Amino acid sequence: MSTDSHHGAAPVVARNNLTQVTGNRRVDALDQPARPLGEKRRALQARRAQSAARAAGLTAAGNHVAFDLRLTPTGLLVERTQSRALGACLVQTLLFTDLWRFERWCDAEPTRFDDPVRFSQLRRDGHEALCGER
Repeated sequence: MSTDSHHGAAPVVARNNLTQVTGNRRVDALDQPARPLGEKRRALQARRAQSAARAAGLTAAGNHVAFDLRLTPTGLLVERTQSRALGACLVQTLLFTDLWRFERWCDAEPTRFDDPVRFSQLRRDGHEALCGER
């Protein structure tokens, strides 16, 4: 009788499609590259990208942010719309009753770094609306 426990038997293979990689790490099916998109999903993403490109004409070049200023009886209404390429859209509405609050918002708005020329025009328009310099 032999004391060797491996006496030529074939190794046992796991049934859950795991493969051995260097070291002790195993690769699962989730680690594999993603499946290609189906026709409908590709068409939907292409349509969203086209609509975002059309909207980019109205927005800042890099970050897709648009501003709309309206003077109301209570103050200056600023509508900030930020859109993403895949369809997500964030709309913020701000009401400024005095110039100090508008200046404070302008100093904190991150768009001032992305498109400084356009942002300075926004600031000038806000000053004109709040101060009544027309």
